Amino acid sequence: MSGAPRVRLARITDLAALAALSRSATRSLGLPIGVGALSLFRLARMPLSLLRPTDLIWVHERNGALDGFARVERSEGDDWSLVELAGSGEDAGDVRHALLGRVAREAARAGMERVYVACAARDGNLELLASNAFQPYTDEMLYLRAPVDGDAALERPGSLRPANSTDGLRLLLHHRAATPTSVARMEAMEASAWDRLVRGTWAPRSCVTPLLRLVDGTTFIVEGGDTSGAPEIGGWMQVGVAREEGTEHPHALRISLAPVVNPGPIIAAGLGEIARRSAQVGTDANATLVVRRTYERDLEAAFEEAGFAPAGELRLLVREVRGRVSARGLLPVVG
Repeated sequence: MSGAPRVRLARITDLAALAALSRSATRSLGLPIGVGALSLFRLARMPLSLLRPTDLIWVHERNGALDGFARVERSEGDDWSLVELAGSGEDAGDVRHALLGRVAREAARAGMERVYVACAARDGNLELLASNAFQPYTDEMLYLRAPVDGDAALERPGSLRPANSTDGLRLLLHHRAATPTSVARMEAMEASAWDRLVRGTWAPRSCVTPLLRLVDGTTFIVEGGDTSGAPEIGGWMQVGVAREEGTEHPHALRISLAPVVNPGPIIAAGLGEIARRSAQVGTDANATLVVRRTYERDLEAAFEEAGFAPAGELRLLVREVRGRVSARGLLPVVG
């Protein structure tokens, strides 16, 4: 029957309808897309040139019209990120449930290990995700800051230097020390991922991960956290400079620091770096977006002191599709 609801992969001819649906959906993941700088999470704002061949979009079709869709970004590893889950109409809840079930089945069929998602605790998001075996593992607070005259004059402290190819192991050790074990297990980042952080092409998972497509990233190492002679560091900072003007294209600032490091000078250095680089490409009027996880309490006062204002709180969840049978702890012992 042609009018029966169905879930299928999107076609190129669906893009116009999908963009309209992304703008008008009555239920979504609840990202604070009302803020101009965060509207990039919507397909309606995503430049088509940034849709990768590996991205997946499923649509919910009823009577020849689209009333929902799910958009997934695929990483270089065995993980998927569910970026949008939108539905419209009186049956929006049922539409999203059907789409989420399809995503989970396809992830298992493709051999994925995990599916990640960030959402706001509203519109039945948590209940919907829990019913499909998603588990919350941390919360993130988003902060936004408008540019200020004089940012470009902020200097980089001597403890901050550009990352190089030998820093991958030190970043991994810092991550293990700075991240709660339960969160580190859920995200299970391999050593090779930190080599990509050094190159500026990747950052540890966050609700702002989609933003990284729109910025040019550079990673810096914070020296000064080593007090025992071990190959540790004081943390890292990643700056991302937007390539396009407009409130929907914010710059990105990510920071992870050891407790002994004062975050104030590092945040100021990041703002100065963004101001100088953005002036060169003509995006110096764009705002800057940062994210802080619940266990990074030391950064809260420092962000607010630097002029950042809270823009929304999101929860990160994960569904483990299959066990990590290749993990070192599960390898058979060979005598």
